Amino acid sequence: MIFLLIILTVGVVARVGLALGSESRFHSQEYQGLHDIKAWVDAGTMILEGKNPYIESYILDFGPVWAWICALPVAIAGKLGLGPFGASVLIKSILILADIAMLALICSIAIRLGRGPVIPCALFFLNPMSIILTGYVGQFDIVSVVPIAVLVLLLVREPGNSPIDTRKRAFGTGLLTGISAAVKHSSGPLFLFLPRMFGGVRKYLLSVSVALGVFLVLLVPYILDGGPDSIIEDIFGQQGRSLGTGWHWLLGIAGVVPSAALQKSLWALFVMLTALLVWRSRPRKVELISLYYVTIVLFVPSFGRHYFLYPVIFGGLAYPVMTLAFSFAASAYFLSSSMFSGPLAVADSPIPEWPAFLVLAVWWVYIIISITRSKTASGSVQTGATC
Repeated sequence: MIFLLIILTVGVVARVGLALGSESRFHSQEYQGLHDIKAWVDAGTMILEGKNPYIESYILDFGPVWAWICALPVAIAGKLGLGPFGASVLIKSILILADIAMLALICSIAIRLGRGPVIPCALFFLNPMSIILTGYVGQFDIVSVVPIAVLVLLLVREPGNSPIDTRKRAFGTGLLTGISAAVKHSSGPLFLFLPRMFGGVRKYLLSVSVALGVFLVLLVPYILDGGPDSIIEDIFGQQGRSLGTGWHWLLGIAGVVPSAALQKSLWALFVMLTALLVWRSRPRKVELISLYYVTIVLFVPSFGRHYFLYPVIFGGLAYPVMTLAFSFAASAYFLSSSMFSGPLAVADSPIPEWPAFLVLAVWWVYIIISITRSKTASGSVQTGATC
């Protein structure tokens, strides 16, 4: 318990310190890597003013839930006269609470699985990426993954690979996944990995329908206001960027410059191929969720530095050694530039992100081999959870 308290204390102090220490950079003309948190203040302001963010700006390329959440701290900051920076600190306070909630969920999942919670908790909560993205940049990916962590905790309460065999559990799975996708739709394709987890096609379709229904219902006010075109373009029509993705690195070796369409096609292809391997192998639930986030980030068609956080959330529970190796490579990328990590930066000349993608590719291959070998050896899934 003492080690968990130390992890909690150090992690919270680091996040709060970064949040409060970013004021000069927040007010600088160049923003110094704080474009995202400024965008969330703007999104919350639009909601309070009754504007449609999908029409008024380009800042929402996901569901509206996060903008609704941001409206509350923006309103409080306005009442207290704290200004935009005060609103940004309040928004980051929500993110810190989300990180603490995720820490508690990781701890509970580890205990339920009979594993020590200290290592997976430390790999997430003391991870430089997690601290920077919450305390400095203000990215909200963690908010979208909290419902998935709740789902994982509920699923691992059942022994082994027992299926989701009741309508109530299928409905709950769909509800939590739908809420997650409504915050940020990165969790939507998760259902491609889940069919064998359900005790029948009907329950699977029920769960998918509930998730899709939650996602669409929350968009209805904006569809009625501005039509579906702006929603489709903002959420699903984003073009691949030249920031440097796994595909830019992999295909760049061969001298190929991948187009946005090619990147998206390759992403869909490899996600579906991985899902097919899951169908044949049926890994345990934590390993399956970990594989999902490794897969979508490795083959992501449009790279954002905050995506590197996804694999480490559940990775510490399933594959701690690979999680540590990936965290080292990705954190080096973060810490090598003041634009990414503000006052924590050790340089102002960012190293390439390809080493992190390389480790991620090795991780993906390792999981696939572990699943295949385990199925061949025992006829049941015994994945390499102790890595």
